Amino acid sequence: MENYDELERKRIEINNTEDRNVALELVKQNGSLLRFARRAFLADKEIVLEAIKTDGSIIKYISKELREDRDLILELVKQNGFLLEFVREEFRADKEIVLEAVKQQGLALKFAGLCSQRTSER
Repeated sequence: MENYDELERKRIEINNTEDRNVALELVKQNGSLLRFARRAFLADKEIVLEAIKTDGSIIKYISKELREDRDLILELVKQNGFLLEFVREEFRADKEIVLEAVKQQGLALKFAGLCSQRTSER
């Protein structure tokens, strides 16, 4: 567990860096740091995928384009099925995405779109 001073140092570093490799290494250590990164990094799929591995809740901060990226959403729910709640309706109705979310966390089914729930009831 990082102490407060170390976390604050990393937060300042990611906030100020323009170096993609530095940002990537920082989010590998702590995905939640992505929320403090420059906008360009919030739209960088590789950086976002690394951040998701340690903190799926960063979906709230990533670019609109990536929130619409099916592959990224699939990876997101594989990490934390409950994050199905925060994805677009079309993804909550996507059978593969819902199945992956439910595999990771069965209770995620409550966030599935109606189409997926009806399909699973058959």
